[in-house]
Amino acid sequence: MPATTPQDPTTPHAAPEAAPSLHLTPGDILQLQFVADPQETRHYVRLIGYLAGHSLIVTTPRSGGGFLLVREDQVVVARLLSGESVFGFNTRVLRSCTRPYPYLHLEYPAAFEHIVVRKAQRAIVQLIGSVRNHTWEEAGRGDGHPLACLIEDLSTTGALISSREPLGEVGDRLSVTARFEVAEFHDDITLSGTIRNHRERQRQEATGHVHLYGVEFQFLEPKDSMVIYAYVCKQIAAGYKT
Repeated sequence: MPATTPQDPTTPHAAPEAAPSLHLTPGDILQLQFVADPQETRHYVRLIGYLAGHSLIVTTPRSGGGFLLVREDQVVVARLLSGESVFGFNTRVLRSCTRPYPYLHLEYPAAFEHIVVRKAQRAIVQLIGSVRNHTWEEAGRGDGHPLACLIEDLSTTGALISSREPLGEVGDRLSVTARFEVAEFHDDITLSGTIRNHRERQRQEATGHVHLYGVEFQFLEPKDSMVIYAYVCKQIAAGYKT
């Protein structure tokens, strides 16, 4: 058998095709759907890290209070929200690890598709939250304490919030904080926004009015956008769609 000659490192050769850029950040939330699952369950995991062209490292999904049993070579559809687009790609499980904690290696996608999230897509919710009016604070108005509110509907770009006391005027800059629960994630997220409209609604007990504010979100972190998107999808799937 003839001996092989080592390749001359200076010899020109075809460069490998560049891996697609997904603009990933550790901590991002991905939605995973195992192709073989007849229930088409959607699981939510966090990105631990990645090496472009090789693998994505994500937390192992949870199910029923424990970790999901994931086999290697399972085919997965993954989705990620970035900006106003949802990126989707097919991948497979390269390795399922349990130490030092449960995590998965997913094959880095060779290609992906994306769609623009409909801004009008929203869900009716009942989320207790709090509001800070930064316009008031800069003007020396108010006592600086957050005011209680209720988020009544929600989308990836805005929300309708209500309160028994005034929260501000049209054009005021707010931050709205609420707890979002998606799968095993329980995240307290603060959303920056601007009041775009204001109206009042008669209380059911006819003892006054409730203030309603349409708030447009601004400067959201990608990981916060994904949590909101996942939460909205969860509510829509449950039938709470406006």
